[in-house]
Amino acid sequence: MTKAQAEFDRHVAPACPSQLTTKKLHLLLHHDPLKPYIFRGKGVGSQGDGTAQLIVKTQESQRKATLNY
Repeated sequence: MTKAQAEFDRHVAPACPSQLTTKKLHLLLHHDPLKPYIFRGKGVGSQGDGTAQLIVKTQESQRKATLNY
């Protein structure tokens, strides 16, 4: 997922920076309090709509991540 997101950022986002620069997504993916609960994440769809997919480590991690954010 990390590689896919990096490739998107490098090759696709420059085509339309006003719509595809995902500042909030990157803040989410690098949010220290969330890191213990997730393996990785990436934007979903065109990414301009604010959707992210996160892969959690366990069901308990999912619960904690969703309760805290």
